[in-house]
Amino acid sequence: SQLIFKKGDIVKLDVGSCIDGYIADTALTVEVGTNNYADMIKASRNALEKGIEMMRANVNLSDVGKVMGETIASYGYRPIDNLTGHSLEKYNLHSGLSVPNVSGTQIGRPKVGDVLAIEPFATDGAGHVISGAGSNIYRYDPSIGSRIIRDSKSRSLAATLHNKFNTLPFAERWCVDVLPNVDLSLKKLLFAKCIKHYPQLIDSGKGIVTQAEHTVIVNEDGCEITT
Repeated sequence: SQLIFKKGDIVKLDVGSCIDGYIADTALTVEVGTNNYADMIKASRNALEKGIEMMRANVNLSDVGKVMGETIASYGYRPIDNLTGHSLEKYNLHSGLSVPNVSGTQIGRPKVGDVLAIEPFATDGAGHVISGAGSNIYRYDPSIGSRIIRDSKSRSLAATLHNKFNTLPFAERWCVDVLPNVDLSLKKLLFAKCIKHYPQLIDSGKGIVTQAEHTVIVNEDGCEITT
């Protein structure tokens, strides 16, 4: 079904790009036609700026989360305590290190050359997300493969998904040209655990959430923004 934005909506635009398996991930939040959540949008954006300022080789990522969380709190909002930024590797969107939005939740220090997505979230709700309704975003799981799928159409779809997207997320609508009635085959692949489904994430207090994100390459004395 077609979604049409309306005045007052809060929209997060989360975009990734991939060249030969190497990934960049970025996001911003916009408000459609109103200005009711400008401070919350600014809170997540400024928290991102603070996180980027702190990022360098061997920095304590918990300290980065502490500063970003305090920045969000200074605007009167809560950071999301169970969402984090993440390191990126070839064909691996969420690998290894996590970059928290609050203090004390992660132990880790990046090294020179690490690629990290820093993404603080601010909310006027509870500051904790839970799984909501389903989405149309999936990811192929190469550890399972398609060998246990008996249906030839679904097995062919699994092979196509692996060849086209490897382990990166993909949207259901991208598969329509590959196979008619693709939703049935996707359900079969889900049942066989050949693909994983990304649920919508919602604040447990039903609050509005804003997000800002950049991908950086860690240097000895700072970092380089790639998005």
